[in-house]
Amino acid sequence: MAESVGNAIGLGGAVLTAWNILKWPVILLLVILAIAILYYATPNVKQPKFRWMSLGSAIALVIFLLASLAFAFYVANFNNYDKTYGAIGGVIVSLL
Repeated sequence: MAESVGNAIGLGGAVLTAWNILKWPVILLLVILAIAILYYATPNVKQPKFRWMSLGSAIALVIFLLASLAFAFYVANFNNYDKTYGAIGGVIVSLL
């Protein structure tokens, strides 16, 4: 999609390179924002102020990143599910 937008405005490779560099900080900021909103809005108590990061949200962020990396490793390296787990492996992967 970034390549198509870059080609449409005449910048092609520059837009693709910029997107490849900027997408990770943008994704990280969006995840931090989502966790901060959850920590602010979900407890049934009056919060004194909105906090971007707390100890609990930092731990949640690290666990989320580790789980995402572990799942990416699993999907990338164990692509032959049928031989490894049989029919139940396909169901498990579909549910994931």
